Amino acid sequence: MKLTTILLLAVCMHVSAGTAAQNITYAGRQVPLERVFTEIEKQTGNVVFISKQLLKESRPVSVDVKNMPLQAFLSLVLKDQPLEFAQEQQTIFIRKKAAVRATGLPPPPPCYSR
Repeated sequence: MKLTTILLLAVCMHVSAGTAAQNITYAGRQVPLERVFTEIEKQTGNVVFISKQLLKESRPVSVDVKNMPLQAFLSLVLKDQPLEFAQEQQTIFIRKKAAVRATGLPPPPPCYSR
């Protein structure tokens, strides 16, 4: 009886760990972020929230990944964008990066004097 309970518990923990880790497989060149986020929703069941204005301001991305963890995939996709993400349970929020939100402008170039 104890052995059965231990085996059942081990199987349940394994299944639970497998569903918690969400991986993305995606390939595309110069793809709009909207299409990438739609694919995330299809593959993971997560919902992605982003304003239409931020989508308009974003640049297309080129990615080719297989079985990449969701967090790493989002970091890769948003790497060269003025955007960041936050995930709460099954919801992903996309917003402007904190530094960009605070000033509205990129930081000035460094000044050099002779």
